[in-house]
Amino acid sequence: MAPDTLLIVIVIAIATTLQIAGLAYIANQNRKMNDKMIADDASIYLQGRQVQEILREMRESLRSQT
Repeated sequence: MAPDTLLIVIVIAIATTLQIAGLAYIANQNRKMNDKMIADDASIYLQGRQVQEILREMRESLRSQT
């Protein structure tokens, strides 16, 4: 192989490695964001359930007072 060809192969290998590392980083960030959104959704759901229970208890206590 000519020295120029070897240099081109090395540059292509380095560029490919950097692109794969960048894609892995983006995929990891996407996974973290997805996990956080799932946790946020679960938290909102549970808070909504707590509000429903509190409202139910308030209605029952108001009905029993009258």
